[in-house]
Amino acid sequence: MASNIHQTYYGFNTPGGGFSNQLVVRTSNLVCVPENVSLKTAALAEPLAVAWHMTRTSGFIAGQNVLILGAGPIGLALLMLLRSKGAGQILVTEVSDLRVRQARHFGADRVINPLEKSSLAAGESSSNPVVDAVHGLFEEGVDIAFDASGLQTTLDTGIASVRPDGTIFNVAIHEKPLLLNLNGLTVGEKRLTGG
Repeated sequence: MASNIHQTYYGFNTPGGGFSNQLVVRTSNLVCVPENVSLKTAALAEPLAVAWHMTRTSGFIAGQNVLILGAGPIGLALLMLLRSKGAGQILVTEVSDLRVRQARHFGADRVINPLEKSSLAAGESSSNPVVDAVHGLFEEGVDIAFDASGLQTTLDTGIASVRPDGTIFNVAIHEKPLLLNLNGLTVGEKRLTGG
């Protein structure tokens, strides 16, 4: 029997979301910020916690090559954690110039704008500059692709960029359901997971 459980989260899909001036919540959902911690620093707790959880549950081990799809707060936190945990090469995708600079500053080996044309010869190009860059560096693909963007294109890119027996890890919240071609997973025995 199918379950019709509907979940809501403060600041995401409840009345009075994250941009409200005030929001009434249960005290059990509050974490007090110590006086010596600024609100700017405290705001980093959530993306850092999500990134930490991703590295722990994805099966990541030191030396693996990874692709991070999106250099927002969670993608950048993930980049820093993976770098500190001994990742091999870290590739990041991003379209925003500010976030591209941040990804480079935090140690990305390569930042790829998915809207730019591929640098491969026309006969070798897949028409996806990220997939081309990944397979240009790693013939079979990266070990893990982390989707922190939540777009159809990033899911498809993650699946196409991961080596056989690799992992696509989704942390993004999607505004609408995405399409999934299961053949992209089955043929390469790839794993799609989330957390």
